[in-house]
Amino acid sequence: MNTTTIKTPQTTAVTTAATTVPTSVAYASVSESPLSNTYKLLTTGEKKLTIGYLGGSITLGSSAAQNGGNISQSWVNRTSAWFQAQYPEATIETVNAGISDTATNFGLLRLEQTLMNADGHDMPDLVFVEFTTNDWIYETQTAEDLKRQAESLVRNIYAINPLVEIVIVSTVRKEDAASRLAYEAVGKHYHLPVVDVGIPLQKLMDGRGHAAESNGNFYYTVDNLHPSYRGYEVYFSEIEKELKKHLNGLQLKSERLYHYGANLPAAKFDGLWFKPALIAEDNMTVSGNAAKLSVPLYSSMYGTQLHPQTTPVVTTHWKVSGVAAVTADFSGAALGVIFGMNSSDIQLRYRIDGGAWQLFKVDKDNFSFQQYDHTQVFILAQGLEAKEHTVQISFVPTTSQSNIRFGGLFEGGM
Repeated sequence: MNTTTIKTPQTTAVTTAATTVPTSVAYASVSESPLSNTYKLLTTGEKKLTIGYLGGSITLGSSAAQNGGNISQSWVNRTSAWFQAQYPEATIETVNAGISDTATNFGLLRLEQTLMNADGHDMPDLVFVEFTTNDWIYETQTAEDLKRQAESLVRNIYAINPLVEIVIVSTVRKEDAASRLAYEAVGKHYHLPVVDVGIPLQKLMDGRGHAAESNGNFYYTVDNLHPSYRGYEVYFSEIEKELKKHLNGLQLKSERLYHYGANLPAAKFDGLWFKPALIAEDNMTVSGNAAKLSVPLYSSMYGTQLHPQTTPVVTTHWKVSGVAAVTADFSGAALGVIFGMNSSDIQLRYRIDGGAWQLFKVDKDNFSFQQYDHTQVFILAQGLEAKEHTVQISFVPTTSQSNIRFGGLFEGGM
């Protein structure tokens, strides 16, 4: 008997990507649709499809269980249930890698750790990507930053599984949001389905006379950001239209799968990241008021069925209680810091290759209401020359109650 299997990611350490598909297999010469491999896996051979979902709290889906709803009404669960209903002879496996407060930059770092692997589940065949809301909220990045990160994510997914198919889900509710425009550009370049769910939701909110919902007027959302079960219904209705457009009535020229990885267009943007990886402790020196703790730094995460999960982002970290410094060697086009942040302000001063000191402020101006206990990734530099670099970082707390967790640095490889 075929059933829908729901899995949550394993709690493994961050690793680097590697292609897993053999090159000796014969592949289809054309892709009949952006979802032709998906259709073939559902209707031929073993009839099995593993669907991966990568995103933030909107993908996690816990808000669907508030205000009279339940977790089965999230867009992730509705979508997987739709596939099972449409293809009842197929086995559908779901891997939900939604983690609250994570944007594309964090998605790049944890891509293989939390989704693109075969630890406890099959390698995902179809991946839905949802990061436009968190990309928009974190205002420390430019439009160019977001474009290169969105394209880097797509190319890193293909690097791990070149047969995978990707659907972009845009949840941001502003038409001119840089994150929405970035993913639209990348989707167009790679011929990916892009489902705009945020704009239709905003139009319905406008129609109710509550363009921004608030206490006493919550209907499509639970807090003017996270969808209620009604909001998720709007999301899914748009997703269903897109899936039907690419799957219904599909005429196959071959039952072989199409090898997207061998047929990628040239990169659209400069300074892309490849195989983001943690910088080894041997290449990093930490000094000052920073105590090393040989325990993981966690990011809160919930599975598709709302079972509590804790995902280790790194296996060790440092507790920063005062002024501290870090020096590290790294390579590649980008540099990021893993940061367990709380409500206390802190300043990061840094310089690369002996250049001028730069200031990165962790405060309300940069991160708005996201200042509370959670693990976050901050990008200190992008678009660097693809060579070896050295970075110096100074942590300067601005309150006496500092309890900052430093999880290390990562490089966007060459």
